[in-house]
Amino acid sequence: MKENTLVIIIDFDNFFRKTIFDYNEKEFEYELKQLVDDVLINQNVNDLDYILIRLYSGWYQNEKLTKKASVLFQKIAIVDIFPIKISNKLINGKINVATSLHLLPDYTWTDTYHEKNGLSRIRINRELISEKCNENKQNCPIFILHNFTKKKTKFCSVEGCSYRQNDVFSSMVQKMVDTIIACDYIAFCDNENVNSIFLISDDVDHIPALVQGSIKINERKKLFVGIRNQLKLDYYQNILNNFNINTILLS
Repeated sequence: MKENTLVIIIDFDNFFRKTIFDYNEKEFEYELKQLVDDVLINQNVNDLDYILIRLYSGWYQNEKLTKKASVLFQKIAIVDIFPIKISNKLINGKINVATSLHLLPDYTWTDTYHEKNGLSRIRINRELISEKCNENKQNCPIFILHNFTKKKTKFCSVEGCSYRQNDVFSSMVQKMVDTIIACDYIAFCDNENVNSIFLISDDVDHIPALVQGSIKINERKKLFVGIRNQLKLDYYQNILNNFNINTILLS
């Protein structure tokens, strides 16, 4: 790790407004450049020589790199945001796709994206259901879906159909990603060469790791959380301000 490093940890799917497939190269580069600009506003650049950006998501399904990860690697290869010139100073940097722990770079976590059969049971906000829907539950899609998701082994109600709920529905879920972020965050807090750490995410599941990391840092090191959801800003601030962790609203 280079001296005087700023680390930007990005919860990829939480931060980017579109999927990686929907960005062209210039749009993706602009998003990253805008993010770095937002971060640098809160930095003393005289104490900064290097920027490390790490992107976290479910990059592997079983032993294979996902298509999302493959496209991301292609786009990163042509992104040109470094060096950054600010206050007559050039700051170099690097973008990493985090497929391993920062302190264990030779071990790749290859099972971070799972296909899950069936849907979890959904609940209806009955206060918002119209009288017409309540009177016509047999044909209302809301009630049909609600009934079908009661159990993953629930059979289709159409006569002659033998499919169960978990035969026809599946979803993709991430595994271990939040834990990998937490481990890296705490490791960077312990690294003497790191001046500042920005975690970019609206996910409140990261809060315990943020607090744990803040316990041992020295006065020189600064911790930040960058979020896009205005509604979560007060919630973050009410907790994190007690631990000298700054919150910023991203553009």
